[in-house]
Amino acid sequence: MNVGEERDVSNLVKMLGGDNLESRLAAIEALVKLGEVAVDPLIEALRISWLDDNNLELRSAVTEALVRLGEVAVNPLIEAFRSEETWFGAVQALIRLGEVAVGPLIKTLDDPVIAIFAYGAITRLGAIAILPLIEAVNTPEKAGRDWAAQALGNIGDERAIEPLINALKDVQNGELRGAAIKSLGQIGDERALPVLEQIQQGSTRDDLQQAAAKAIEQIKQRQHN
Repeated sequence: MNVGEERDVSNLVKMLGGDNLESRLAAIEALVKLGEVAVDPLIEALRISWLDDNNLELRSAVTEALVRLGEVAVNPLIEAFRSEETWFGAVQALIRLGEVAVGPLIKTLDDPVIAIFAYGAITRLGAIAILPLIEAVNTPEKAGRDWAAQALGNIGDERAIEPLINALKDVQNGELRGAAIKSLGQIGDERALPVLEQIQQGSTRDDLQQAAAKAIEQIKQRQHN
């Protein structure tokens, strides 16, 4: 960023902190035209919108601006999950950004601080996240596989059945197995019944037995409907 751009950005950020909504919206539009250098100021504008009695019109304009900037906004938006003042707007923007956000969000599932926000965004992204989520579940050395398995269940795509069944073979990862069992119940495909019945009858862990029993019941109810 050259000196002129720094001055422009500084002046526009000052306008964002003002009281006049029209001036703020004009500043947002001007920032978008500056390109990538606008990302951090616009995320700051998300914070301002939250502090300003959760100003919905301002937040909507900022979200739209970040979406227009595209892929360069993805990682900074994910970092914005770390603030209670910006996480909600960041989730909304990432959902709007769509497919370019999927991979970075899945990588974030191994971060215990912000995984829950990434999980929420991925779930809302739906079918476009299925194959990357399956890849994450199928990668033994990857952290956050339990979150990926949960997301597959919430999305509810039957392409996830076999990968989730395979995940149950990882007997060392109880969190993953618990998430996979729950997700198989949510999806409701009878192909999962044999392995779930084995866990219900043979697992040494009460929590997994109970989860399997619930999943079996969900699947059978779905088959009868």
